[in-house]
Amino acid sequence: MMWLLLAVLALGFLVGRLVRSGLARRTGKTLSTVGLLFLLFAMGVRLGQEEFLRMKLASFGLSVAVSGFRCRGWSGGCCRPCGTNGEKEETAVIGIVLSLGAGILFGFSGLFPSTLEGFLERWIDVSLYVLVFGVGMELAWESKAR
Repeated sequence: MMWLLLAVLALGFLVGRLVRSGLARRTGKTLSTVGLLFLLFAMGVRLGQEEFLRMKLASFGLSVAVSGFRCRGWSGGCCRPCGTNGEKEETAVIGIVLSLGAGILFGFSGLFPSTLEGFLERWIDVSLYVLVFGVGMELAWESKAR
């Protein structure tokens, strides 16, 4: 599987070197984002199904909420790097946390049917390949910019 991931990364890099349009850039970034969010959701479903996490979910949730309040600056702190706007990063973090959190709650609730386990595994693989392809494209565009 590792060789296939490297081949998909190289293919994404090659496509990124050959295609320079704005539409291709937006498509590549969208593919990467969708792949990442689906992977995080699927990981959350898996984590939510774990018995250990079910026992510790209340304490984890409380500490995450406290960290979230601190990060938003409600306690005087700030998570943004010095000298940056941080709005895009903040939006990305919110999307990541929501995707992972929704997956955990979905897995924890027991609503995920066991008949869809194979389906979830296949889509995890597909979304991983999509994510790696998008990363390859972005690497090519970044290397062109330098």
